[in-house]
Amino acid sequence: IWIMTNSRPVLIGGQIGSGKSTFINKTFKDCSSTQPDISFHFDTEGENLSEGDFLRILLVGVANFAMEKKIDLSFSNLPQELTNNQDEKWVTLMDKISVLELSLNSYEFRKTLAQKIVENLEYITASINKIIETIEVNIDRQLLLFASGIDKYEPLTASYFSIQSSLSILSKHKTIFEVNAVHLFDNKWVLKNVQKIFLGSFSKESILEVLRKRTGVYTKSIGDILNNITDLSGGNPRQALRLLTNYVFIKNQRIDVDISLHLSMKKTIQDFFSFANEPSKELINYVSRENSISATLLTLPADMDTAQRAIYGNWIFLINEKEGNIWNAIVNPIVTFFFKGEIDPEQYEQLLLGKYAENKQISPSRSEERRVGKECRSRWTP
Repeated sequence: IWIMTNSRPVLIGGQIGSGKSTFINKTFKDCSSTQPDISFHFDTEGENLSEGDFLRILLVGVANFAMEKKIDLSFSNLPQELTNNQDEKWVTLMDKISVLELSLNSYEFRKTLAQKIVENLEYITASINKIIETIEVNIDRQLLLFASGIDKYEPLTASYFSIQSSLSILSKHKTIFEVNAVHLFDNKWVLKNVQKIFLGSFSKESILEVLRKRTGVYTKSIGDILNNITDLSGGNPRQALRLLTNYVFIKNQRIDVDISLHLSMKKTIQDFFSFANEPSKELINYVSRENSISATLLTLPADMDTAQRAIYGNWIFLINEKEGNIWNAIVNPIVTFFFKGEIDPEQYEQLLLGKYAENKQISPSRSEERRVGKECRSRWTP
């Protein structure tokens, strides 16, 4: 409905792995007659993008669309002004800054261009807005823009501040912004007053359906383990699928079901949290006890102990709005072991090596393996 009737920008926000991209793609698929005119991918060119780099991505998107529609851009002298070359044309400039070949010359050219864009920020902003307005006049309708990858930028980081000028331009047009859940609560950035759509955790039935589709004809052979994986997923489809992938791989090593589940859980923790900053135990204990969190906490400075970072890193899952500024929330089931001390990495490594040795017929003894396996089973609480 928004796509067909609304002219304002909208934020679609959810946590990592919550299905934002799938939701957006399905929305466009269901509205086959309406697709984004221009998509800006702000997360595809590597890390540490500067303010000028983000604006360059914006300029490339709108200028290329204008040229595809054969819209006259001769009113702007940006190609000559940005390159100090009176013979520079729009088409040649776009070729130079669109191709991301790995060469020193192209890298230096883009960086020099980005710096010049920042030095003339107001003029570049006005020029981009003018190009968009010219396009809309020529096609006789409002452009539909899509800004993806904004969810990759954690609040209060350098890149987060650098992208603000580009978002400010897009906020004046009909734009769909793909953001992280914490961005919906930020009351200091340029998109604070934009319409918001929150994508929370999936229901257990929905996660089970996702897992059944992935396993297909092998669903029956896996059996009730899908229920355990669903419980461990916390309603996050990406986490559910990673747990399933790790489980299937480990189980194929002919390891017992319950032990395979423990090992898959450990592998998933390593995949997602190896380099993560652990939030405070007080915060985790509070959410565990109350099953809720105040939105006020999500606006505090993003140090290691804050709820903002815990939500951004998926230590805590937001479910839905409860009342006022209170949101239903849970601690991610697989990280509760960080705070309960229930995982002994060395023990699990020994178990995995023991199983591998047995399968390769190089381990004459199973007594230690049985002991560790029994202890693992006694620790498992679905």
